[in-house]
Amino acid sequence: MKSVILLIASMGHYCTRITRSVKPRTTFMATCIAVLTLLSLQCYAQEAVVARPMSEAWGDELVAKGKYRYAFDQYSSQWGMWQIRMRAYAKKGHVDKVAQENLVRLTEKMADALAKFSPPPVVSEGAMFNAQKGASFVKLAKDVRDYQAAAEQFEVALWSTPWVSDFHYNLAVCQKNAGQFEAALLSLQFAAILAKDKRDILALRAEIEAMSEIQNRTNRKGPGSN
Repeated sequence: MKSVILLIASMGHYCTRITRSVKPRTTFMATCIAVLTLLSLQCYAQEAVVARPMSEAWGDELVAKGKYRYAFDQYSSQWGMWQIRMRAYAKKGHVDKVAQENLVRLTEKMADALAKFSPPPVVSEGAMFNAQKGASFVKLAKDVRDYQAAAEQFEVALWSTPWVSDFHYNLAVCQKNAGQFEAALLSLQFAAILAKDKRDILALRAEIEAMSEIQNRTNRKGPGSN
């Protein structure tokens, strides 16, 4: 109510300017229209904030109401935010366990919601372009930096389309070839949650775990050890 009173008071200067340039009847009508318009905008803005909070909790409430598509939108939006945080930590050489836990949980909730509505969400043209560019980097890759560049493209694609299992799988391939085994296993975990056929995922997981164990064993021995 206080905000409404302040909003009406703020119209004083505007109404004064109108009265100096138009007839009294026109002045009254113009003032009423202006006040009502601003009040409507104020109410709409407040309602938008209340009705559309992008959050996991709101997604859970929507699921309880059977509104799975809207719940999915909440979960996917939150997934993108946690992904940004995880990537920021990774660039500094840190592992963000909190972000990882939230991403796993949100992926599970996305998968559950996806199974309960149709048609499935459309993959944007931008996400498809990033995924195709990532695939091109993989095809042309000559060293680790090329695989890192490919991984970055798939990460960008996943920011807006975190429900696409193939993107997670391809990201895991890039991370494996870049020697980022822990990150690759996490990406595979997302892929497995979302995929219907997990055979390829299990095969890649076995390969990554084997490579990681060999690397750890080599590191423990140290250079020059037999």
